[in-house]
Amino acid sequence: MAPSKLLNEMPNSVLDRIIGFIPLRERCSQVTLVSKNIHDSVERTIKNVSFFMEGMDRISDESLDQFLKLRGQHLTHINLDLYRSVSRDESTQWAWRQSILKITSSCVNLTELDLMICNRHKLRDKDLEAVFKSCKKLETLRFDAQFVNGNSFKFAPPLKRLEMEMCIRINDNGINFICSRMQGLRTLYVSQLLILKDSHLFKLVKSLKKLRDLAIVSHVETKYEGLSGFGLCSLTKLPLRTLVVEGIAAATDQFLQTIANPESKIFTQLQSLSIAFCFNISMHGLKRLTPLPQLRNLNLDGFQTRDISLGIEEISSTGNLQRLFIADDTNITPEALVRIVKNSPKLCVLDLVKNKRVLTAETANEWISFWEQSNRPPLYVLTNDHKVWNDVNFPSFDSCGRRRVVIIHLALHDAPLEEIAPSTAITFESPNCLPSGILYAKIRCGNRYRLLFQSLGDGQLPKIENNENQGRNAGKKLKQVPQRRSEPPIPEFRPFLPVNDADLFRPVLTDNSRIFNVPALGNLNPAIVSADLFKSPGWPTDLQHKEPEFSSDVLELLLSTHAYEDGAWVGNNLVMNGLLHRPDGTLQNPTYPQPTSRLSFPPSSADPHSIWSPLKTPRF
Repeated sequence: MAPSKLLNEMPNSVLDRIIGFIPLRERCSQVTLVSKNIHDSVERTIKNVSFFMEGMDRISDESLDQFLKLRGQHLTHINLDLYRSVSRDESTQWAWRQSILKITSSCVNLTELDLMICNRHKLRDKDLEAVFKSCKKLETLRFDAQFVNGNSFKFAPPLKRLEMEMCIRINDNGINFICSRMQGLRTLYVSQLLILKDSHLFKLVKSLKKLRDLAIVSHVETKYEGLSGFGLCSLTKLPLRTLVVEGIAAATDQFLQTIANPESKIFTQLQSLSIAFCFNISMHGLKRLTPLPQLRNLNLDGFQTRDISLGIEEISSTGNLQRLFIADDTNITPEALVRIVKNSPKLCVLDLVKNKRVLTAETANEWISFWEQSNRPPLYVLTNDHKVWNDVNFPSFDSCGRRRVVIIHLALHDAPLEEIAPSTAITFESPNCLPSGILYAKIRCGNRYRLLFQSLGDGQLPKIENNENQGRNAGKKLKQVPQRRSEPPIPEFRPFLPVNDADLFRPVLTDNSRIFNVPALGNLNPAIVSADLFKSPGWPTDLQHKEPEFSSDVLELLLSTHAYEDGAWVGNNLVMNGLLHRPDGTLQNPTYPQPTSRLSFPPSSADPHSIWSPLKTPRF
């Protein structure tokens, strides 16, 4: 049977699924010409646009206007991360904001909008107000809130998912509008919400009854004067499935005991918990989580001081753990790790990145051998230490040809070849080969904050008592901000890996010159980029201009490698190992498999309208 006949006889749902994998610009300019059936499928599938990933930010304003005129009303999801923010395509602040408003005003049926990574471009409240008035059907919003105070939420539609990074200027009115206008909210993520206090949490619990996923991420040095353990304990009155509380000093053993109270609503519902970098929690508090019947995923990154081995052992004794993240020098003994692995038959992910204290060749051999003999499903282990695995036996294969234990090194290309034994237990597969969704990004969402914003410090702004005194006291208060050091630390980069929606099976491109605009290096990996790639700018004292300034090459790499999916980066230490210096002092930039659909393709005609023109007389 001819392939064309097969395509024409497929159900629309199957055909749309296949056509949806084709790059947007190729779909519009070439695939749509194949047949009427294919043309109709192309029309149905043009609902989601990632402007940077699809090369759409490089088209002219005339072509963009034509595209929005033809397709705008059919679009339901737009991703504007890095839209016109890289060096060769960067626009001015005013032009960028006007372009955002033009796009959103043309997409009246929009349900999902991403504006999280904007480099130097930031939204203001007036911009958000215009977006809300244009997109009445908006349900999901992700954005950088550094210059937003929240008054625009007065006009917000009833969102179901809201993610805000760097909420340093969000005020009480913003919190009140979230509680009053978004009572159907199911997912809420905030970082550096400096005004957070107990009364705000009480109001959230009282108003957002449908909330199921909550994330509160903070810099570990930020002090919340009005936030106590009593306020955090009020969160247990919500039937949350995912709870992320990272870098919050008010999270203590008492907080965990309240979570494990059988009378709380969270007790029977909680499946995923992240308390990374909460240094006031001990192993005794972790033991209290043992009764939770649904707890499957646990993130304990950054517990560097207190030994929490016994606490995790108690939790693993239930046999329900599926994912355990103990990266960033979490204090666990190697012997305890053996017992934890043995107690967890459902374990599928174990993150040991940047945690040498938990690894020895002897104990690794012990728990790997046990895993192989127990006939359990594959276990994926993340690491960045290549030396210890030289003395570990290579894991065996199961009857389906799968490795029973898969050791994934996040930056193996950066390790000297002479330090890697031929018999190493590490697999030479890319981290991009991990099964979709295996890393469960929901409890790693704090890594995005630590990647992009932690280098700015705790972000404390001058406190202004009320709106009436703001104009009179703001200048005086700003003068009280302490002067920053003349040589700020290099921004701390957190690794990333593909997550839930990452497509791991698309064709890859090996020509580095087409990806990074540098001379092709053949099989050499990585490509060399500018020496000022990671230059740390001096942060000005005026906090109104305090923002991260990453190189355009870094920002482009973030999205080109599926780093940003579902609003989170997962994994640890990948960028630190893979993007910094070689032993000779030169900078490097690793090349990962790039899906051809994410590159910009030249239009098939010199006419700027040709790639967006609808097909009027398709071939049959």
